[in-house]
Amino acid sequence: MASRSFLVISKPRKGSRVKVPVEKLRKAAESLRKALDAGYLEAAYAMVSGGSVYLFRAPSRDALERQLQRHPLGQVSDVTITEVVDSMEHLSTDEGE
Repeated sequence: MASRSFLVISKPRKGSRVKVPVEKLRKAAESLRKALDAGYLEAAYAMVSGGSVYLFRAPSRDALERQLQRHPLGQVSDVTITEVVDSMEHLSTDEGE
């Protein structure tokens, strides 16, 4: 199955007063580094307003959701997943009309 691209926005869960331990943050960083090295993660950014934005590659949304459930910060974050395509490719096809 071909790999697809997904924009993932992760924000601290509203109303959550959980202070994330430093060790959990280190595990999260390690997890992202492994995904980047393996080619599953294309980019990762921290939002100044709080939270993170990622561009992941995965065979399907379900596969990505299963991976994200294991992420160390998954229990204290609200996550939005949106499939994205290359804009230039999309605009140059009949589907872009």
